[in-house]
Amino acid sequence: MRWYWAILVLFVLVMLNLAGVFAPLNQPLSHVITSAPGVSCSSAADCAMRPTSCDVCDCGVPANKDYKPFCPFFQGLGSFVQCKRCLFAGTPACVNATCMLELSP
Repeated sequence: MRWYWAILVLFVLVMLNLAGVFAPLNQPLSHVITSAPGVSCSSAADCAMRPTSCDVCDCGVPANKDYKPFCPFFQGLGSFVQCKRCLFAGTPACVNATCMLELSP
């Protein structure tokens, strides 16, 4: 009978995760496990637009292509329909060994 309760609790936790209930825990966990986005580079190929948070609508900042925030919890289905459009006036580039947004003329 104990396995029944364990399966029921596991099922409820999975459903709560899919509903996005645990999503607010992503940001604090990401700051503890990963540091701020690395911006060091040696060439333009090392730079890319990377999200800085666990929000699905995060447009990102110029950072090292290997940076990825730690986001173990699902955001919920409702978060996909409320995103704004990301507009960038340039491309990520390596300037003085730092990833920056190089503005287009």
